[in-house]
Order: sequence, then C-alpha cells, then structure tokens
Amino acid sequence: MSDGWNALQRDHYDHFVEGYEEEGEARKRGYARKARALAEALRGVTGPVLEVGAGSGLVTVLLAPRLQSPRYVALDLSPEMLAFARKRVPDPRVECVVGDATRLDAPDGAFEAVFCVDVVHHLDRPVEALREWARVVRPGGRLVLLEANAYNPMNRAYLGVEFELRVFLNTDANLARWVTEAGWVDVRVEPAPAYTPSGPRVLGPVLDLVDRVATRLPPLRRWSALWQVEARRGHGR
Repeated sequence: MSDGWNALQRDHYDHFVEGYEEEGEARKRGYARKARALAEALRGVTGPVLEVGAGSGLVTVLLAPRLQSPRYVALDLSPEMLAFARKRVPDPRVECVVGDATRLDAPDGAFEAVFCVDVVHHLDRPVEALREWARVVRPGGRLVLLEANAYNPMNRAYLGVEFELRVFLNTDANLARWVTEAGWVDVRVEPAPAYTPSGPRVLGPVLDLVDRVATRLPPLRRWSALWQVEARRGHGR
C-alpha cells in the first residue's frame, strides 16, 4: 500500500470514528450476519488468527467468542478506531495492533487463518497485501474474505467517495485473480447470504430467511451484497 494511500485511509478513519460508531448502531444485524459467516468458514480453526482491518471491533466482538483460537490479533491502520476496539472487546485473547496490512510485523507462518471484512477494496495493491497475508499463515492455513460486490446496486452510494472507489473493482473474477496471483490455492468466490439491508433487529429472522432463499436462486446469485472468498495456503511455499 502506498504511503499516500495509507495516509488517506488512516486520516479518514481517525476522524470518522464517531460517525462510524453511529453507523454501526444502525447496522447491527449486518455485522452479526458477517460474524456468523466468518465463524462458519473458520470452523475447526484452533490456532492463532489475524483479522485485518478490524476497525472499531464491530465484527471482532461478535466473532472472537465463537472461535477456539488462543490468540486473536485485530489489526488496523487507524489508532483511533482501535482505541474503540480495545474498549469494546475485553477478551484477553484479543490483541489490538496498529499496523499496515502490506507490511505485517509477524513471522512466517504465525497464524492458522487470516480474514477480513470489506478491506480488500481499500488497498491500492491487493495482490501485494494478499501475498503478505499468505506469508504469515502456516501451510494449509485459511484465508476468508467478505467483500462488497461491485454488481450490487446498493454500492452505487459509493460513487464519488474517494476512499471507497475501488469497490467497483470487486467482481468475482477480479477477487479470484488477485487471490490466485498472491499464491493462495483452492480459491473459491461465492455469493454470501447477504441480500437484504441491515434492517430492524426485530425483522432479522425474516430477512435472514430471504437471504438464504436468494442465495439458492441462480438468477440472483450475482446480486448478493457480499462476495465470500475462501482459499488455503499451499504446502509448497
């Protein structure tokens, strides 16, 4: 990630943290849905894990209790966002670390899995970052990404928003290509069960049912709000 792009992202989120928190209150079901998808994809992981772009911990606080990992590193570029995460997530297994996603301060093979939510489209060189994530994951370890879908009409809201513009590169073909070029194997890109807006929590069960049904209807698969990307680090690296 270039220093200029880093500075743009960090400055935005350092100054937007309170607004981000307000948005988070309105999107609780959305974050719960994402944490649920990640927990399912990470089932069976018992080693250390790395969440890239943890922000203020809105996913972290929901996901960490569902994992068996003895160490959960929540990484973010923004110190201000992580200050909120430290308050939100009291779990002693969770370490909130300020850092650059493309230059991780971690040894080779330190984690069993790396995952993130809506982070790849904030990177100006996604392949470089994905390659670095592969370095810190042990052979056979997992990668799980949840990324906004470029084809979903709701993402038109990002038109003209400088730090979000790369979301329109998030096609299934691009995501698969970036992950493969970074050296991951067994790459799969599927629509996540996320079609409906966050909505009122009282309607959550109904909206979740709509999501599950939509995922199984081939004509709608391309319109999911999120792509779910899963891959594995090969043993030959």
